[in-house]
Amino acid sequence: MDERSNLSERTWVNFAERHRFDFDLDPEESRIVERVFMLYSQGIGYARIKKLTGCPLSIWGIAKLLENPFYAGKVKFGGIVETNNHQAIVSEKLFKKCQKVRESKGLKV
Repeated sequence: MDERSNLSERTWVNFAERHRFDFDLDPEESRIVERVFMLYSQGIGYARIKKLTGCPLSIWGIAKLLENPFYAGKVKFGGIVETNNHQAIVSEKLFKKCQKVRESKGLKV
């Protein structure tokens, strides 16, 4: 059964329309986000990533960033992940690799 069928079509359409937006990426912040994903994909832990990148997020914030499909150009609603029209900061391939690392560490993906 398609997960979308659990949502009313109107709910999904309303959400999708409200959340299809473009935004200006800050080049420095984008570089930090991309580096966080790259380092994590290499097996480096949150605290070391924070130190190496100068990321202003807490360790918990870095963990949440790494699980958020938004950075790969997606939006999530009601358990459904859809491609959005905003620019991705990381590739789908890198995002998926990080999810596999999370899974290998026993973290919920």
